[in-house]
Amino acid sequence: MKKSEIVELAVDPNDPQNLNKVLWCVHGHDAHPSVHCLKLKTCSGMSGHFVWGYSEWKRQPAFRTLGISLEAFMANKHVVLFFTAKEHALMYLSIILEPKKSALT
Repeated sequence: MKKSEIVELAVDPNDPQNLNKVLWCVHGHDAHPSVHCLKLKTCSGMSGHFVWGYSEWKRQPAFRTLGISLEAFMANKHVVLFFTAKEHALMYLSIILEPKKSALT
């Protein structure tokens, strides 16, 4: 697949249909991106969506709050794409991490 085709598979994190679903987020600069498994949730008494990241703590796997709103999470990031399938996130990573042809000569 081409980069543009994979980008089209990305979902809108602000879409209410994506709340409380497992999402795979690719963020950071193309040269050194990160990928995270997360959920977006609302918090009572607060407006907006908040980021809950997957982790295992004391051998207990769960989604735990990162204490950051989606808006703040997306600020200051070069690339921020959300996918519903881990495979799509990994395909995107494999494309953007491929060395440019000009660097190979």
